[in-house]
Amino acid sequence: MSSNSVPAKNFRPEIQALRALAVLLVVAYHLEPGLLPGGYIGVDIFFVISGFLITGHLLREAQRTATVNLPAFFAARARRILPAALVVIAAVVGGSLLLLPRTQWQELGIQRSPPRSRCRTGCWRPTRSTTWPPTRRRGRCSILVAGR
Repeated sequence: MSSNSVPAKNFRPEIQALRALAVLLVVAYHLEPGLLPGGYIGVDIFFVISGFLITGHLLREAQRTATVNLPAFFAARARRILPAALVVIAAVVGGSLLLLPRTQWQELGIQRSPPRSRCRTGCWRPTRSTTWPPTRRRGRCSILVAGR
């Protein structure tokens, strides 16, 4: 490290606050899309901030070692993310098995209808059909229907 470079801080509270705000925007959008119509912008904000942090990490490694070890980088990400992801998957499956009737167990993991936010913001409308994808109906969003 050269004498004129600034040491990198491992934790940046201002950036973590922005990431938390981005996540809250997405959660609020999914809970009630009409309340915060542009809430999906939180996904873009989150990815930009994450890209900034990852780029900084890789640049510091390149300055320190004159190389970037991508397998080690991805292994570190997997060690950080996979345990939490596995806990969430186990909790969802366990909660589903405890809360859903036995007759619906075979449906676990099969999405039969579009997500709530897609129903409320897109042109998909629920139908009586249980097939996927649902059919589009002509209406206020008919501009997206093929043939118009």
